[in-house]
Amino acid sequence: NHPGIKAEQKVTEANGVKTPVTNTFVVTVAAGVAEGIYEVRFAGRFGVSNPRSFVVGSRKESNEIEPNNAREQSTPVELNSTVNARTDGSAYDFFKFTGKAGQRVLAVCSAGRVDSKARPDVELQSATGRRLAFARGQQRRDALLDVTLPADGDYYLRVIDHLYAGTVDHFYRLTVTTGPHIDFALPSAGVPGANTQITLFGRNLPGGQPAGVSVEGRPLEKVAVSITVPGDVENTHATDNLAAIQGGIDAFTYVWNTPAGNANPITLFVSSAPVGLEQEPNDTPAQANKLTVPAEVAGQFQARGDVDFFTFDAKAQESYWIEAFGDRQNSLADPYITLDRVTKDDKGVETVQRITAQDDTGTNLIPNVFETLNDDPTFQFVVPADGTYRLTIRDRYYESRGDARMVYRLAIRKAA
Repeated sequence: NHPGIKAEQKVTEANGVKTPVTNTFVVTVAAGVAEGIYEVRFAGRFGVSNPRSFVVGSRKESNEIEPNNAREQSTPVELNSTVNARTDGSAYDFFKFTGKAGQRVLAVCSAGRVDSKARPDVELQSATGRRLAFARGQQRRDALLDVTLPADGDYYLRVIDHLYAGTVDHFYRLTVTTGPHIDFALPSAGVPGANTQITLFGRNLPGGQPAGVSVEGRPLEKVAVSITVPGDVENTHATDNLAAIQGGIDAFTYVWNTPAGNANPITLFVSSAPVGLEQEPNDTPAQANKLTVPAEVAGQFQARGDVDFFTFDAKAQESYWIEAFGDRQNSLADPYITLDRVTKDDKGVETVQRITAQDDTGTNLIPNVFETLNDDPTFQFVVPADGTYRLTIRDRYYESRGDARMVYRLAIRKAA
């Protein structure tokens, strides 16, 4: 689905005679094709096939060498390269690389993101077989192992499907790198055609500063960058496998280019207004951030029990759509919103009247074909009277969890 990606049937030549190789094609990718996930289909006499994923990357590519089901059979992998493999049932896949003390090495195992059935578990072992780190597929069934090597020498990565399953559909891409990796961005959206300042949060970020937050015990770094959001919203294209629930929002892919190599492509979104950031602390009604509507604001549920408060003024009979984005932007967050009208008497005593509480979007446009059920609340608010209104947003399970990656975007828009 990109004009810079071409495929031609493979041929063999013997004695000047060229013979096509059945069901085999040679793919050529032009230099200008952006990194990311594309679709490949076959179109022929009997129609068009189903789509499958095709990944364009910037690192050296290789394939696993079977058998590699024991440490002594490990497939060698260079740092800052990607190996393509698949699980084969109850057997482990072993890979070996050489590292130096103090290197922060990331092993990123992509599965669900590339349309695979695999649910990978990844383990790092020392040369003596000691387990140093472990990671299990989380977001979109992809696993990210992050470790600082304790000494110079050889290290082993062991990969297995979480359910010990293995078929030709249980493939994965294992990237072993000391290069930059982005976990999330704040804000995650911008106005079409506008220059937008965003902060990238991740690991091994060149020029990055400590972010003051950790993910699963591993500290993150942050770096500010400036990007230009595509102006042609109708033709924005995200080189990623987007879900059906994301069909109604505009997205595009951003790749951060650095001297240490390109970071992983991330999906950003198109907003209806400049996106501000929540101002902490805003965890109590008295600390609520004041918004001027229409507005968009980005935040995160970075700690257990985190609740964010916002207030805005509105006039009677104005009509707004209030919408939270979490599930639809691949976040771990499950936003839950309450809306109250706030009034004060002459003595300043506050009275709160509940307008609504909103959780998931229950509208399913085409059941079993194009699922649109999602965990993001969306509702229309017709203002009953002039006054001040308070929006409270939290994660649905805020009493038991919090994570820096649980980012959200809150939009308050005029009906149109």
